[in-house]
Amino acid sequence: MIDTHAHLDCEDYESDYREVLDEAFAGGVEAVIIPATNRAGFERIEKIAESDSRIFFASGIHPHDSADFTPECEQEIRTLAEHGKCKAIGEIGLDYFYD
Repeated sequence: MIDTHAHLDCEDYESDYREVLDEAFAGGVEAVIIPATNRAGFERIEKIAESDSRIFFASGIHPHDSADFTPECEQEIRTLAEHGKCKAIGEIGLDYFYD
């Protein structure tokens, strides 16, 4: 089983993401993908993914952070997508859940 959408880079998990992962792996999860949501989090998702062979990430920016999308941001997403731990592109697209 693979968790394809674990926001372990969020502040809520800052102090205990390792415990959350340990519980997930003990419960049968074999891999986790952390989707990028904003430029500020790119470095953090990369660091978390590099901490364990079972953790990966998706490179992208959430629609709610699209105001931060610039040519420079696009290049950062493309560069991050070349990382060996990047397995997808996301968050991307349209999101009408909140507004």
